[in-house]
Amino acid sequence: MTMPLVVTKVKVPPVRENRVLRPRLLEQLKAGLGRKLTLLSSPAGFGKTTLLSEFAVEGDRPAAWFSIDEEDDDSNRFLSYLIASLETIDQGFGESMYPLLQTPKPERIETLLAVVINEIEAAFPPFVLIIDDYHLISSPDIHQAIAFLIEHLPEQMHMVIATRADPPLALSRLRVRAQLSEIRENDLRFSNAEAAEFLNQVMELDLADEQLAVMERRTEGWAAGLQLAALSLQDQADKERFVEAFAGSNRYILDYLGQEVLDHQDGQVRDFLLQTSILERLNASLCEAVTGASNSQEILEYLERNHLFILPLDQERTWYRYHSLFQDFLLKSLQRSQSDQIAVLHQKASIWYEGQGYVDEAIEHALSAGDHQRAMDLIESTAELRLMRSEASSIIRWIETLPEEVVLSRPTLCLTEAWALMLRGSPLEKVDSRLKVVESAHVADQVLGSAAALRAFLSSIKGDAEMSLELSLRALQLIPEDHLFLRSMVADNLGMVYLMRGDFDASIESFTQAAEISRQAGNTMIAVGALCNMAGIWMLQGQLKRAWSANEQALELATDRRGRRLPVAGKALLGLGEIAREWNDLDAATGYLNEGLELFRLFGELGSVLSYVTLARIKEVQGDLDAAQEIVDLARQLAIQFDASTMDDELVDAYQAQLWIVQGKNEQVDGWVEYKQLKKLVTENIGPLRFNPMWEIYSQTLARVYISQGKYDDALRVIEPMLEIAEASQRMRSVLRVHAMQAVIYSLKGNTQIALEKLEKALNLAKAEGFVRTFLDEGKPMVQLLYQAAARGVVPDYAEHLLAAYASSKPAEVSIRSKMEDHLVLLEPLSARENEVLKLIADGKTNQEIAVMLHISLSTVKGHISNIYGKLSVHNRTQAVARANELGILTIS
Repeated sequence: MTMPLVVTKVKVPPVRENRVLRPRLLEQLKAGLGRKLTLLSSPAGFGKTTLLSEFAVEGDRPAAWFSIDEEDDDSNRFLSYLIASLETIDQGFGESMYPLLQTPKPERIETLLAVVINEIEAAFPPFVLIIDDYHLISSPDIHQAIAFLIEHLPEQMHMVIATRADPPLALSRLRVRAQLSEIRENDLRFSNAEAAEFLNQVMELDLADEQLAVMERRTEGWAAGLQLAALSLQDQADKERFVEAFAGSNRYILDYLGQEVLDHQDGQVRDFLLQTSILERLNASLCEAVTGASNSQEILEYLERNHLFILPLDQERTWYRYHSLFQDFLLKSLQRSQSDQIAVLHQKASIWYEGQGYVDEAIEHALSAGDHQRAMDLIESTAELRLMRSEASSIIRWIETLPEEVVLSRPTLCLTEAWALMLRGSPLEKVDSRLKVVESAHVADQVLGSAAALRAFLSSIKGDAEMSLELSLRALQLIPEDHLFLRSMVADNLGMVYLMRGDFDASIESFTQAAEISRQAGNTMIAVGALCNMAGIWMLQGQLKRAWSANEQALELATDRRGRRLPVAGKALLGLGEIAREWNDLDAATGYLNEGLELFRLFGELGSVLSYVTLARIKEVQGDLDAAQEIVDLARQLAIQFDASTMDDELVDAYQAQLWIVQGKNEQVDGWVEYKQLKKLVTENIGPLRFNPMWEIYSQTLARVYISQGKYDDALRVIEPMLEIAEASQRMRSVLRVHAMQAVIYSLKGNTQIALEKLEKALNLAKAEGFVRTFLDEGKPMVQLLYQAAARGVVPDYAEHLLAAYASSKPAEVSIRSKMEDHLVLLEPLSARENEVLKLIADGKTNQEIAVMLHISLSTVKGHISNIYGKLSVHNRTQAVARANELGILTIS
C-alpha cells in the first residue's frame, strides 16, 4: 500500500512570461552553487518562490523541488516527499527508498537520509534541491535530519532553503566554513529600476517617474505591496491622486489594497475568491465541489490572466494556489461575511479529497469543519497504512486535535492512538491508558484482537515472554485472516517469543508466516527480517546450507530492480558472511561483511557490532592481530554510542577477552573475568529450555580462559552444561562446538583416546554441512588431533578435508595459535602408507628392509621418504623422527 502524493508539491512552478527579470539575484544564486547551502530568508511577499522557480527552470543544473505544507511536519511524510522530489532527477530512485518507509518502526530519519545520501553520491548528476516554505516545519527530528543532510551533502548536490524565518540550523558554523550563501530581505527588495519595470511594463500602468519613485519608496521594494498597488491602480481613473494617497505600513497596505481588489470583482468572482480561500491548492473540479460554480476553470484562468494573486503550480495550468498573504486576507473576509458557511465549505472539500484518494487533506478539512465523526472515520480508514509507513506522528497529531471526550467516546480510535503511541516510543503509561478504554468497552472481536496484539508487544518490551505468547495467540484467534498488517505483526512477535523460549520449530513457523503475510501486504522490511531470522535459527541448528539459501532469498528480496540494496539487506549479508567464514572462504566472508556494514550503518546497530566482531575474527586467523584489535575497538565505540541494548556491549567484551587470550594478555583477561564475575554469571544462568546466547558465549569464553591457564578440568565443567542444553534444544552448531572444545581439552590432558572419540562425534556432525572454522579456530591442538584422526581412520575423509583447509590458510595463521600451544604442525597430512614407512624408520629399518616388509619396490620406498621429509619440513631420518614425536604421530597405535 502506498500513500498518494500531491505531485504539484514536487514540481517546479512554471515561470511567468511577463515577469521582471532579476539577473543580479540569479547570479547570486548561481555563485552560491560552490557552497553547501543557499538560504533565502525574508517575510512573505518578497518573491522567493518566483525567483527560485526561474532559477530552477533556467539554471545550468536540474532542480528537485519540494514545496512544504503544514502537514509535512511529520518525519516520514517529509521524507516521502523529499524522495519524490529527488525522483524527478532519477526516476528509479524511489524504488529503493520507499520500502524503507513501509515499516511500522523504521530507523531514525537521519539513518534513512544516509541511504539517500549514498544513492545520490553513487548515481546522481550535479543538481540543486530546493525546499520552499521551510518555516512550516517545527519538528526537531526534521531539523536535525536536515542538519545531518547538509553536514554530509554529496559534492554534486546543492541545497536551497526558502523560508520566512531562519531555521534552527547551525548557520553560524556554515558561515565560518564558507559553506553558506545568503539572500535576505534587503537583497530581495525591488530596486527602483525593477519596480519601474514591473509597474509600467508588466502591469502596463504608464506611471511618471515621480509616481514610480513614490510607489517604490512607500512599498520599500516589497513585491507583494507593489502587486497590490498595481492591481488597484488598474481600475483608478485618477492615478496621480491614488499615488499621492498611497501610504501606510505593509499590513495596512495589504488590508486596504486587498479590499480594493475584492470590491472591484463581480459577485460571482468575489464569492469564488472567498469560498476557495479555505483551499491550499485549487483546481477546477475541487473548486466546483466547494463553490458549486460550473465555470470554475474559466474563473481560475481569469484570475491568472488578471494577476489576481494566483500562481499556477504546473505547466498545464491545472493546479493553482493563492499568494499566501492574499489568501490570509480572503480568509479574514470570509470570516466576516460568510462565517456560517465555513464549516460547510470544509466539509465539501473533505468529501472531494476523499473521493480522489487524498485522505490526509480530507482529514484536515473535516477537522477544520469541526465534523468530528467524519474526521474519526477517515483517521481510522487510513490508520493501518499510516502505521505501516511509520507515520504515527500524523495519527497522533490528528487525534490530539479532537476534543478528549470525543476520543474517549470512540474505543476504536483510542486503539488506533495506542498503536501510534507505542510505535512512536511514547511512555507505556499513556499507551496503557488508551488500551484500558478499549478493553472496558463492548467492541468487536477484531478490535479485541488488535488490543491483544498490542498488549503482546508491550509484554515483550517488558520481558514477559510467557504473557506475550498468551496474548499473541489470543490475538490470532480474534484477528481476521485477511487483516494482513496485524497478523504479520503478531507472527513476527511470536517468532521472537518462541526464539526466546528455545522453541525453534515454532519460531521458524511464525517467522515463515510473518514473511509470507508481509510479502502479501507489500512490507519488504518485515519480510526480509523474518527470512534472516529463520536463517539465524537454521544456523543455530547446524543447517548451514539451508541458512545460506534463506539469506540469499532475503538478499534478493532486499534488492531493487536496479540492483541496489535496501539497508535491511545488511542482515542477509551478515548471515552470508558468517557462513562463508565458517566454510573458510575468508575473502568472500570479508566482502559480504564489509558490504553489510555499509548498510548496517544505516539500519541496525547490533548488526554492525556482529559484523565487526566477525571481521575481527577473520583478521585474527589471518595473523593481523593489530587489525583485529582496531576492529574490536570500532565495535565497542558503536555499542557504547547507540546503547540499544546490553547485548552489543557484552558481545564485544566476550570477543575482546578471547582476543586477549590469543595475544597473551593474561592480566587483562584475569581482570575482566573478575570484573564481570564471570564464574558466577555462568553458573547462575543455566536454563535448559530458554535460548540465552550470551550465557553460551560467556561459558565458551570462560572455558577458553581456563584452557589458557591449564585448568582443563575446570574448562570441562564449564562446557558440559552447554552440551546438555544444546542437545536438548537441538542447537547442533553448539553441540558441534562443544564436542570440538572437549576434544581439544582431553588432548591437552593427554587422553588421546577420549579426545578422538569427541572429535569423531564432531566430524560426523560437521561433514554434511561443511563446518570448517569451528575446528580450525581451536588451533594447533585440534590440527594435531586431525592428523591422528586421519591416520587412525576416524572419519578420515573429513579430517583430511579440514587439514587441507588448514594448509590452504595463510601462513600467518600458524604463528597466531603458537601463542596458545608452541607445537609445530604439518601443512599436509601423511598418507596411511607414509605413516607406515615413518614408523619403520623410527624402528631403525633400512630402506631395503622397509621395501621387503611392505612388499614394495626400493624406489617406491625412497619416494615415500621424500614425501615424508617434505611434509615434515626436515632433511634426514633423525629430524623426521624427532618432528613426528613432537606432533604425536608416532604415538598412534
